[in-house]
Amino acid sequence: MYPYYQINGFSTSLIIDTAYKGNGFSIGGISNTKCINNGVMIGGLWSFSSESNGIQIGGAWNKSYELKGIQIGGYNQSDRIYGLQIGLFNSTKILKGFQIGLWNKNKKRSLPLINWGF
Repeated sequence: MYPYYQINGFSTSLIIDTAYKGNGFSIGGISNTKCINNGVMIGGLWSFSSESNGIQIGGAWNKSYELKGIQIGGYNQSDRIYGLQIGLFNSTKILKGFQIGLWNKNKKRSLPLINWGF
């Protein structure tokens, strides 16, 4: 199990910003990892969360199991999205919202530029 480490407010790290739960604004120079994110999460190269409620930004790659909010990055990947994915490539199994990018894929269809699910 994860050690219970919680961030409330603002956190930064030059290389990796890691916590079990993040509430607020967190920035990781190379990566940002949270089991639960409530707020804004930025990772220089990549950003990972099990559950994200808010905004998840990763330069190259974003990964989440459940996202309620916005995911912005080069490649966005999630199991369930309730909101918006913006990136070059977007992939999810369950989409309740929109995907905007060069190629967008969900369980129902794969489309260029824009994809949706309700």
